Amino acid sequence: MKPVRSVFGLCLGSLLASTAWGQSPATPIPTPLPTISSPIGSESVLPLPPAMSAIPLMESVPQTVSPAPATEPKSPSVFSKMPPLQTVALPGGAPIPPTNDGYYTGLDWLLDQAGPPPKSPFPRFALVPFSFENSNYRPLDSVPFDERDIWESLKRIPVGDDWMFSMGGEFRWRYADETNSRLTGVRNTYDLFRTRLYGDLYYRDRFRFFVEGLFAESVNQNLPFNAVDINRGDIHEAFADLRLFDFGEDHRVWVRGGRQELIYGSQRLLSPSEWGNVRRRFDGVKLYERSEKWDLDLWVTSPVLNATNSLDSTDRNVVFTGAWNTFRPAKGHYIDLYYLNLDNTNPVSVGAGGRRGGHNISTFGFRALSNANAWMYDVEAAWQTGRWVNQDISAAMFSGGVGYHWKERPWNPQLWFFYDFASGDNDPLSGKHTTFNHLYSFGHFYFGYNDVVGRQNIHDFNVQFALYPSEWITTQAQFHVFHLAEARDALYGPVGAPLRRDITGRAGTDVGQELDWIVNFHLTKHQDLLIGYSHLFTGDFIRATGAGGDLDTIYVQYNYRW
Repeated sequence: MKPVRSVFGLCLGSLLASTAWGQSPATPIPTPLPTISSPIGSESVLPLPPAMSAIPLMESVPQTVSPAPATEPKSPSVFSKMPPLQTVALPGGAPIPPTNDGYYTGLDWLLDQAGPPPKSPFPRFALVPFSFENSNYRPLDSVPFDERDIWESLKRIPVGDDWMFSMGGEFRWRYADETNSRLTGVRNTYDLFRTRLYGDLYYRDRFRFFVEGLFAESVNQNLPFNAVDINRGDIHEAFADLRLFDFGEDHRVWVRGGRQELIYGSQRLLSPSEWGNVRRRFDGVKLYERSEKWDLDLWVTSPVLNATNSLDSTDRNVVFTGAWNTFRPAKGHYIDLYYLNLDNTNPVSVGAGGRRGGHNISTFGFRALSNANAWMYDVEAAWQTGRWVNQDISAAMFSGGVGYHWKERPWNPQLWFFYDFASGDNDPLSGKHTTFNHLYSFGHFYFGYNDVVGRQNIHDFNVQFALYPSEWITTQAQFHVFHLAEARDALYGPVGAPLRRDITGRAGTDVGQELDWIVNFHLTKHQDLLIGYSHLFTGDFIRATGAGGDLDTIYVQYNYRW
C-alpha cells in the first residue's frame, strides 16, 4: 500500500496541504471522554446520520471532540451542560459509521496514522442535517488552548467568569449536471455556493443567544432558479434560550424565541432540508425539555419566506404548531410520538368544484427505530385529518424497513429493504381530500436524488446497500420502484408541488425505477468531498404526460466546516 499511498498523495495532497493548517499537529490519540448519548448515525449527541447518510445523514447526533487526559478530577463547570443539546436519530436507512481502529480521514490514510474513530461535533459526511446550534464542543473545556487547532480555538472562549462564546461556519460548493431536469426535457448544469457563519454566546447555564448569517448563490442555470437556490445575505437564525426551571434529577425546561430551524425524528415530515442551498427555518416560540432518555418539544411558529435580494420575511398567514416527544429506552432505540398542525389561510389549495382557499391539517404519528444490533428496523406511520378548502381531510402515510448490519465484516456492510406509502386522491372533486401532505420533509433523502418524487400519492419499494471500503470512505447504492397510489392524482415532487397529472387516470401509475449511487470522502476532520450519480428509468406515466426521457443527475460537492 505504501507505493499506492505515495502516488495517491500527489492528488490528495494538493487539496489537503492548503487546509491542513486547520488540523491539530500529529500527536498520540488521547483517551476520549465518554460522549453524550445521541441518536443519528454513529450516535452521539446530534451531529447525524441522522452524520446524512445520504446520506445525508450520517450521524445526526453530534459526537464530541476528544479531550486531553485529565490530571485530576474537577468539579463540573457551570458551562458543562451548555448549550442544551437535542438528540436526533438517524434518518431511515442512513449508513452507520464503523467504530474499529482505522484511517478516519484521507489525511490519516496518506500519513499512515491509524487510530480509533475521532470524536467530533460533525459527522464524517458532507451532508449534515442537524443545526449548528446543536454542535457539541463541550469536551473542549478540558483541552488547553495551545493544544487546539486554529478552528477549535474559536470555540468555548471564556468571557470573564460568567460568559462563554463560540463561533464557526461552513463553506459549501456543489456542481450538478441534470438531464431532463425537473421533467422539463432541458439539460441543466449549474453551480451552487453557500457560506454560513455563526456566533453562540451563553451566560452560565441560564441563558443563550445564537445568531447565524447566510450567503447562498447559484450560477450558470439553464432553468429558472429554485426558490431555495439564492439568498444574497441574510440572518438565517437568531434566537435566545432561557432556562425556566428543573424537575427530577436531570430534567431541564427551556424556552426559545426567535428564528430557528426545526428538525425531528426521521425528518420524513419535519427537517431543515440540508440538500437545499438555503435551509428551512421558522419564526416563533418553542418550549422544550431535555433529559437523558426523554425529550419533549412544544412550539408555535410561522415559516420564513426566502428572499433573493432582500431581507427574508415571515408568512403570518401560516401557523405551524407541534408537540414532539422522543423516548430513548436504550442506546440505538428511539420512539417518537407527535402531533403537528399546519394552518394555512393563503388561497393556495383547490377543493371540490375548483374552489380555492386555505387548509388546516392535523397530523398524528409515531416512529420506532432500532439500529444498535445486527438486525435493524424502522417503522413510522401518520394519519391526517382536518379541512382542505371545502373538503374533509383523511390521509395517511406509512414507512417500514428492515435491515442487517454486518458489524464484524470488512467494509462494514449494511443492507435495508423499505416500503414507503403515502395516500393519494382517486376523486379530487368529491367531498373528501385524501392526498397526504408531507409538510416540511427532507424529500431528497428518501425518494431518489433526481428529486422528482415526494411523499404524496406514492408507493416506493426500495433497497439500500452501504459499504465503507476504508473508514474515511462511505459509499451507498439505492434502487427504487415508484408507482402512484392513485392514477387520477398527481406525481408530486420533493417540495410537494404537482409535476405531472392525468385526471383521467389512463396514463397509469408506473412512474419508473431509479438507481442512486454516492461516495463520500472524509478528507480531513473539516473537509468532505461527495460524488453522486442518479438515473431514473421513466415509466409509462411520465412518458404519457410530457417529456418522457430518462433522467440523469451527476453532482460533486465539497464542504469545509469549522
